Amino acid sequence: MDKMAKLKKKYSSLNSLSDIPKQRPNEMRGKPLIERIIPSLTLQVHGRGEYVLVDFNAAAGYRFNGKLTAGLGWNHRVAYNKKRDGFSALPRVYGIRSFSEYKIGKGFSPRVEFEMMNAPVPPMIQRTSGDYSNRQWVPGAFVGIKKDYKFFGGVRGTSMVMLRLFHYEHKSPYSDVVNVRTGFEFPMRKKGP
Repeated sequence: MDKMAKLKKKYSSLNSLSDIPKQRPNEMRGKPLIERIIPSLTLQVHGRGEYVLVDFNAAAGYRFNGKLTAGLGWNHRVAYNKKRDGFSALPRVYGIRSFSEYKIGKGFSPRVEFEMMNAPVPPMIQRTSGDYSNRQWVPGAFVGIKKDYKFFGGVRGTSMVMLRLFHYEHKSPYSDVVNVRTGFEFPMRKKGP
């Protein structure tokens, strides 16, 4: 009876359950563009040797429907040298990252990411000496799971556990196969009249 009452509220012209549409309606249909775009900021901290490395990934996702979101972002790594007590440009990593995710319920979403990062080669996080040969564009791919939750007001918190799929010619700027990230999403609403 509760289900029928909810359905009657959603579909006011229903006379029986056989009148329910077979395909679930797209909850994004008719929504303005601003409500489909979700800006986000994700952080990842690496601690290796004399450096503390923090990745900042600013991105924007586009909601195709209530479940599927895909987007692009820019990742930039900032390095702090603990021995010299200052920031260093040498180990910085930057580049573009694309992602796609599909909500499966209770805030969980499987997620895939592809990226192209400009990084020192060999990677700073795997180097034994202080010298490096050059910088190169290094491809990367990740698969994992994202969990989102209410944080404050309209802001949503996110946590991700991502598995690095390959280590291209041992140039990956990530030292671990498993990468943990945390961040925030800022869903936007159209302002009223």
